[in-house]
Amino acid sequence: MPRCGVPLTGSWPAPLRPESGRLTATELLRESSLRRDVAYGDHRDLVEEFQARLKAQKSTPAAKQELADKHSEVKEKLAAVTENLTKEQAVSAAPRRRAARR
Repeated sequence: MPRCGVPLTGSWPAPLRPESGRLTATELLRESSLRRDVAYGDHRDLVEEFQARLKAQKSTPAAKQELADKHSEVKEKLAAVTENLTKEQAVSAAPRRRAARR
């Protein structure tokens, strides 16, 4: 058993989460059994840091968005090239068969 007295194996209570599944500062305070007035009064910096991290998780970085857009463009071009190749193969199949028979 670790020094804290809590066994490492065992059932921990399920975290309290709203139906949406998102963790808010209020839900975090409820899970950690902290009073809201204490957290917002004495530890406002920690609450603001937590809120900033949540906000950062929701936003998509510009570089990632650019890559996603480029990926979509490349997929479309690949589909067009594949379609053209299939048509060319169908057109050239008959002459190739004739040439192979000779």
